[in-house]
Amino acid sequence: MANTKQPEEVQVMHFFETAPIEKAEAIFNIVCEKMRERVPNRPVASRKQRSKKIVENYVNEHCNQE
Repeated sequence: MANTKQPEEVQVMHFFETAPIEKAEAIFNIVCEKMRERVPNRPVASRKQRSKKIVENYVNEHCNQE
């Protein structure tokens, strides 16, 4: 069987899908804070709006490919 390297984005999603919830949540919070530092003037959306947008983007990029 061929050993193909998965894109980084897929590896990240796999981590969040399979890691223990406590570990995944801790890493998620760290990443969120780092992203806020990278884009300091960005308006802050509610957690629900951010989560919905993240899921929509992932689905659009990875699940709607035919």
